[in-house]
Amino acid sequence: MTHYELSRPLAEPPVRPPREPFPGEDEALASVAAAGRRAADWLRSLPGPEDDNWIGGDLAEAIEEATRGLDPADCDNADRWGDGGVPEALRERLDVAWPLAHVGWLSPRHKALVLAVTGSVLGMPKALANDPGTALAEELPALCAVLDSAVAISPGAALARHPQEA
Repeated sequence: MTHYELSRPLAEPPVRPPREPFPGEDEALASVAAAGRRAADWLRSLPGPEDDNWIGGDLAEAIEEATRGLDPADCDNADRWGDGGVPEALRERLDVAWPLAHVGWLSPRHKALVLAVTGSVLGMPKALANDPGTALAEELPALCAVLDSAVAISPGAALARHPQEA
């Protein structure tokens, strides 16, 4: 005889009390979102097939969504990961190490840069969970520098779409 455990109803999300923003939070998050847009535009500018270019499509959208949605209040220091505004399903879309190895249309150099971009974006919510204040002041700007370094490989491709952020 087979026994099945019925799924339990989902608990209501915890109610978080209002909080004061960290010093420089709005500016730091705006800077991260801008770097994410530039990185996503760079991904879209990479060579690839028109009909099945998941790097310039879904991955670029995931980069923008993740960098736009970071939230220092959405943290869980207990497990040292915390969502940081980037839910698990979105983090899974950013985990491209295995499928990227099978992409035939990118050079190894571009693949390494794609991994640098996705790895940096995946590290952002973890940084916020560990120490939001330090992450906003130091770690997120350092990770944005990695994103901008990848964009610099193909000068003008991403900045042409967002010249006001240059």
